[in-house]
Amino acid sequence: MRVLSCHNALQVKDSRKLQPPPMFKFQAVTWFKGLMASLILVPVLAGLSDAQQPTNSDAVFVTFSVTDQYGRYVGGLRREYFSVLEKKEPLDVTFFSQDDKPTSIGIIFDLSGSMSGKSQSITKAVNTFIQQSNTSNDYMIVGFNKKAQLICDWNSSRDDILKALSGVFKYKPNGQTALYDAIYLSLKKMMSSPRAKHVLLIVSDGDDDSSEITRRQILRSLRESDVEVYILGMEGIDSGMGRKNLEDLASVSGGLALFPRSVTELNDMGGQIAEDIRHQYVIGISPTKTVSKDRWHGINIKLTVPKVDPPAKLPRMYVRSREGYYVP
Repeated sequence: MRVLSCHNALQVKDSRKLQPPPMFKFQAVTWFKGLMASLILVPVLAGLSDAQQPTNSDAVFVTFSVTDQYGRYVGGLRREYFSVLEKKEPLDVTFFSQDDKPTSIGIIFDLSGSMSGKSQSITKAVNTFIQQSNTSNDYMIVGFNKKAQLICDWNSSRDDILKALSGVFKYKPNGQTALYDAIYLSLKKMMSSPRAKHVLLIVSDGDDDSSEITRRQILRSLRESDVEVYILGMEGIDSGMGRKNLEDLASVSGGLALFPRSVTELNDMGGQIAEDIRHQYVIGISPTKTVSKDRWHGINIKLTVPKVDPPAKLPRMYVRSREGYYVP
């Protein structure tokens, strides 16, 4: 695994010096087309190590979470409790698992002017997230204001990542916001990630006024990828396009958007996201033989717990996942 020095990458102290990679700056359209072509060929393999991937090349794998009405994670559910429907027709389930598997996680920091004064609380929340995550995870860090920049490449050392995290806000927050460009840069890096399960954690207020990549393009690329997006939406987002942008990024990928109302909630939610990632299920399905390989297929994961005797009072449970798949 090729890992750049996080410490060397953090020597620039003024965020105005952040510069995009030349390909990103001058070849955004070409990059978009190439990345889309690559992503559409990748099956959703979230949660599986290379050794565990079934040999059926047509299988599609979907990661999902189950919670109760209080948002608490429900584990220990059996394979036979779940069915996957496409146009109300059941699909064959070929794989089922619930394991805390190592994950490649890209952390995206908003370093624009709107983040000024929030660096200490953000750093603490992301530190909590890392401390409560699987110790075998790999991380990278991307920062953005007017442009997006890779700050720390893939690194499996928690100590290195925490040191890099403490230096992120040496880039003084200022300037405009290129959120979509930062997500695209992160998706590009995900293609070289060391793990099969992929997550982006975005810390932002959701505004974008500087990206070359459009909102429509970024939502499409997330829809076609195997990357789940988790959001820590910064305080003060009560309405408008900022919050809506963040909710849509999470929803289309099967992830989760949280909006803390205080510094204490922000820190707690960092831990909540870590726990959510560690308590997920993976289900494998066989697409119907008649489907076209160049279009989107909406699915619904249905949970049905059988009745027992004597009757047991079970909590109401909810399934959260991406809304469909492209045939790999």
